[in-house]
Amino acid sequence: MTSVAVRSSEKTAARRGQTAFRGAALLTAAIVASACNSSGSGSDTTVAPVTTTPSSAVPADGSADTQADFAGLVDIGGGRKMYLECRGQGTPTVVLVSGYGDTARVWSVDVPGLPQPHVLPAVAGFTILAASIVALRADNLKRRLAYSTVSQLSYVVLATSLLAPLSVAAAALHIATHAVGKITLFFAAGAIYTASHKSEVSQLDGIGRRMPWTMGAFSIGALSLIGIPPAAGFLSKWLMFQGAAIEGHWMVFAVLGLSTILNAAYFLPIVHAAFLREPRPGDPAHGEAPWTMVAAMSVTAAATLVLPFVASVPLGLARSVAGLSP
Repeated sequence: MTSVAVRSSEKTAARRGQTAFRGAALLTAAIVASACNSSGSGSDTTVAPVTTTPSSAVPADGSADTQADFAGLVDIGGGRKMYLECRGQGTPTVVLVSGYGDTARVWSVDVPGLPQPHVLPAVAGFTILAASIVALRADNLKRRLAYSTVSQLSYVVLATSLLAPLSVAAAALHIATHAVGKITLFFAAGAIYTASHKSEVSQLDGIGRRMPWTMGAFSIGALSLIGIPPAAGFLSKWLMFQGAAIEGHWMVFAVLGLSTILNAAYFLPIVHAAFLREPRPGDPAHGEAPWTMVAAMSVTAAATLVLPFVASVPLGLARSVAGLSP
């Protein structure tokens, strides 16, 4: 019975792995289709069925086919790589491989009717605004932060889908700036619950007077995600605005502007209520959370403020990701 259960578990894991593998292929194919469409002369961006052999699918040295309009190998983990190319008329071909040359195992992904390249930015832009609106309406603090995360990570997808070097650099940098800002906010939410057992935004009136360190850190994280200098989030958002403007993507520029207003709308009222409103009558007295929690959020809040002043390292890495000179 044990061996049967193990084999069943292995089969389930394999199926899940294949599903994730094909999902990664589809997402990457959408991005590659955008690149193909921008480099090819036609408008047909469907993924054609792959009929190539393993030896011809991947060069023996693992390099991309330099004759293709756009080509490259993408390592997606688990010893698997994705070979991407588009030839003539901007039509992309997606081949999933494991190994190189004659030893390569090849899978083809037939995704007929892949959306036109403007669809991915549109979906990302919709997700940014929709998640921001849900966050604005959420009274539970962690729920608000969670939907904010959905919105913020969609910035990364939106900027990357533009395929402009500066916007790709902005997407890479935003991963770092969002990380330090959002972990500060979640640390603060945990500290608030630990000290006061409050989990709703409507319960936070005056809490900044009792937990000044916690709400101070929360304010810094919120300003970063809104994109207000000198917090770290300003850097990546500024680069996104620049990338959209340089490439003439004015609808993307508008989405970024509107979402920034929504960010402010769901974060600033929390800061205002915490510091400028009186505590509710009957609220039990309490102080800060344990010093270990305060110390952790203080470190991440400090990193959020320091990052713009030592931006050469993360900005250099982000520019390298985008293929720009440091």
